[in-house]
Amino acid sequence: MVYCWGTGANGQIGNGASTSVNTPTAVTMPNGVESFTLVSSNNNFSCAIANNGKIYCWGMGASSKLGNGSNIDVNVPTSVTMPAGVESFSSVSTNSTFSCAIADNGKIYCWGSGKNGQLGSGPTTVRATPTSVTMPAGVESFSTISTNTNFSCAIANTGKVYCWGVGTNGQIGNGANAIAVKVPTAVTMPAEVTSFSSVSTNANFSCAITNTGKVYCWGTGTSGQIGNGASANVN
Repeated sequence: MVYCWGTGANGQIGNGASTSVNTPTAVTMPNGVESFTLVSSNNNFSCAIANNGKIYCWGMGASSKLGNGSNIDVNVPTSVTMPAGVESFSSVSTNSTFSCAIADNGKIYCWGSGKNGQLGSGPTTVRATPTSVTMPAGVESFSTISTNTNFSCAIANTGKVYCWGVGTNGQIGNGANAIAVKVPTAVTMPAEVTSFSSVSTNANFSCAITNTGKVYCWGTGTSGQIGNGASANVN
């Protein structure tokens, strides 16, 4: 079971009420669901993967970020609309206005606000249900996804990291500074790196672990986020 606590004005607790709670409170289990395997929460909503492989979301529904075709708040876990041909999801990552998940076919599906290319499908519009991210040439599948305020990064089967969304401070990692990168774009691979094993994004920078165990970071560095001894952005 999933237990939540804290602010619940928009149904974030998922227990059928819209009030705040200060102790862990059980989320209402959807019909036919025995357990959840993964949960991702953000400012005002959460999504979780159930034992049946479906994603259920609850909380604030503005910008259609619950993925069920509407923009209405819900106070119990509500099933995300399953894309055609998809039977299950293996991971999900939420952010303040959108979410992305990896399906059993290895593709990434995103939904919610896409005004700066965050959904990775080309158009910069709201998507009310999971929409397939554009697959880069030579990529068959993705294994890891990390979303944040206005961009996302994912690891492909090739071991490369691809990012999309806002890149004004180098967040995309491809050497440029772009307002909106609308499709997954390869991060520039360091000369000595052949692949990445994990990636984690934040509001304006990212870090990833390589096959050799080193950490590489890019994006905003004004407060030392890059970890290289300097306080400058890197792209």
